[in-house]
Amino acid sequence: MLTALLAGIWLFFAEAHLVHWYQTGHANGLGMMLVETVVAVLFIVRREPLTTSRRWGAWTATAIGTFGPLALRPTDSAVGPLGDLALALQFGGAVCALAALLTIGRSFGLVAANRGIKTSGPYGIVRHPVYAAYLIVTTGYLLENPSAWNFAVLAVSLLGQIARISCEEEVLSQDPAYVEYRRRVRYRLVPLVF
Repeated sequence: MLTALLAGIWLFFAEAHLVHWYQTGHANGLGMMLVETVVAVLFIVRREPLTTSRRWGAWTATAIGTFGPLALRPTDSAVGPLGDLALALQFGGAVCALAALLTIGRSFGLVAANRGIKTSGPYGIVRHPVYAAYLIVTTGYLLENPSAWNFAVLAVSLLGQIARISCEEEVLSQDPAYVEYRRRVRYRLVPLVF
């Protein structure tokens, strides 16, 4: 049921962007679509967790952080000189997200859970590189598609992602391997900041 819901929301998101691309010739959100497609596929093939959070806050943060960005919509707003920066951020963030998602592979999940501890690749830089990459991609998306709606969606989604990080840290910290990993990789999202 959850897989069907995710697929439906993803299709609605993709359709809005593909129609915009067809109508305008501008591939707004292409980097975002790529990342969301990989997330949808990994969700379908994910492995069963060792432990999963049962807290309602973890489930709420997941819903907001995961599905919130799928409410983003392309705009016809001119981005002017920020267009190249927006595109670079989207594709650079997409490359970072793909590297992190491919590193985590079938251990990917939505709700805070322990599906095994990953410490290599992007996970050697920050503990939550997928969320860090999302921050880059969505910043580029907002620059390319500026609107009050998109800003509000991303602000709420960012709060959801920060809450997800806290929930994941709580679940994973029950594993001694994660406690050791946390000692070695100090930052959660942005090196030297958070």
